[in-house]
Amino acid sequence: MKKISTIAPLSILLISLTISTLCAQTPLTWSERIAPIFYKNCTSCHHTGGVAPFSLMTFNDSKVRPLAIHHAILIGHMPPWPPDPKYREFAFQRALNDDDRNAIIDWVNQDYPEGDPSKAPTKPVYDDLGFIKTPDFAVRTPKFTETSSYDDYRCFPFKSGLTADKFITALECVPGNTKAVHHVLIFQDQSNACFDLDAADAAPGYSNFGGVGSNSAELIGGWVPGSQPNILPPNMGIRLKANANIILQVHYAGGSTGQSDSTVLKFRFSPTNGLREVKTAPILNHSLSLTNGPLVIPANTTRTFNAQFYIPADLTI
Repeated sequence: MKKISTIAPLSILLISLTISTLCAQTPLTWSERIAPIFYKNCTSCHHTGGVAPFSLMTFNDSKVRPLAIHHAILIGHMPPWPPDPKYREFAFQRALNDDDRNAIIDWVNQDYPEGDPSKAPTKPVYDDLGFIKTPDFAVRTPKFTETSSYDDYRCFPFKSGLTADKFITALECVPGNTKAVHHVLIFQDQSNACFDLDAADAAPGYSNFGGVGSNSAELIGGWVPGSQPNILPPNMGIRLKANANIILQVHYAGGSTGQSDSTVLKFRFSPTNGLREVKTAPILNHSLSLTNGPLVIPANTTRTFNAQFYIPADLTI
């Protein structure tokens, strides 16, 4: 009986080790494990026509650059999410959890097998209409063709037509040409200063660096490559003032000569007022809030800058 009680646990241990070894050797496949990660975290940029330089929508897209994918994931370069998710989580963050990150790395190390294509999830659909399909308010900038070879901050004003304040609960900007549009800032202004500047320029819109040329303009949102729609939490909204004008400042990057663009802005409004008001504040400004500026970094040097911002009222960041 003593021999049996000694051998039985050993047999169970050997069986357990064998099962574990088989599980470890089971290949991760693109169809069942990697495609869901890419569709959730990567393809909103990495699709044909997206802001990323190549697509990751299919297995064939992925298998031609496995080492680049491996390196970008390994060093944390992709997905592009600088905040440390282990310190603080944010809405709409793209940071990979450890399981997904390790799965991609292991998949490449196992020679990136495809698996059964029929087991892959349905591919997400991306188009130039954006995510908000039924906005309450939408404007499109007139078609503009860049003639300058330098950075151009082009401003396009629009009438909102609002006779009373409204609260924006979702905001989305959809650039018409991501090869030319570097970023977009969105302002509201109750003066007509921007329309006067527009009338003085023969081309669509007018150029203005820094702001939109009106001291009363207020920043309410923006777009940078990879941005998702700004969907606010329940009972929160951005106040769009009655009779406010909307100004889009579109930064066309240097080297965009000959490129054409027509950018779309969309709002969704709350059916009621009285929401908690949300404001966009550029608290760290390279020209206004630096205590040891200007922001100049000579080549081959490392510099540390400090900024200070005075909060004018009680608020939550």
